[in-house]
Amino acid sequence: MPREVRTIILSDAELSGAVDSFRRVNKDLLPPGTVHGIEAQPDGSILVAIEMKFGPNIRKDKFILEQQNVVEAFVRFCIETNVVIPRSGTRKIVRTDKEWILEIRLKSDEMAHQAAYADLKRNELKGRAT
Repeated sequence: MPREVRTIILSDAELSGAVDSFRRVNKDLLPPGTVHGIEAQPDGSILVAIEMKFGPNIRKDKFILEQQNVVEAFVRFCIETNVVIPRSGTRKIVRTDKEWILEIRLKSDEMAHQAAYADLKRNELKGRAT
């Protein structure tokens, strides 16, 4: 049975930008401020360092962004930058030494070209039966 694995790779700076962009759409996700860094956590979430300004006061703090939100931020980044990704499939984030990887695994029934091919063959067989 065929399977497909797609990988989209981002640098730390690109993922920081993706988190910042995602935060503009989901205003309650993280507090306002400047994202200064991201750090992988063992459970798949990330620790986001944010600098917040309150008038003359500046406060630096760190917040946990759950893995599902990281995946959603990654997907939003792909959409905004016109990187084509499938709607279906199992998605997860993997951290390497220097990069962040969005891995999308598709089974044969989720693969668009396989579904189109199956429809074509089904119609071809119907034509022979009549």
